Amino acid sequence: MQYQHNMDNNKKREKELLLDLSTDTVKAHIKIDDVLYGLVDIADLSITNRLKLIELGNLLAGVGDIKTDEDEERCNQALQTLLSFIVIDINTDILQKLSIIKKIEIVNAYMDVSDLVKKNTK
Repeated sequence: MQYQHNMDNNKKREKELLLDLSTDTVKAHIKIDDVLYGLVDIADLSITNRLKLIELGNLLAGVGDIKTDEDEERCNQALQTLLSFIVIDINTDILQKLSIIKKIEIVNAYMDVSDLVKKNTK
């Protein structure tokens, strides 16, 4: 009887779970030149870094409107800065070697993972 009572209490606690936190800051990985790099969980960024990411995201929203080399360079620099926030322990030299398209692919993968994390927490 005691066993059944404990199972019932555990089921109640599961239903009452309000928050499930993790200290793991890595939500996914990418591989560049056979080296794994972690992508930081957006929830683990500081408020100021999150605001910077929003600013960079707004700047990158116009990536389809690139018409000049200057536009592309501005976009490339924004991508490089954004990736330095979200890719853990990546060397600046590695980022500079990546084409703008590859940088966009990393950002898109990050957005997909962030969306999956949001969906799984709802």
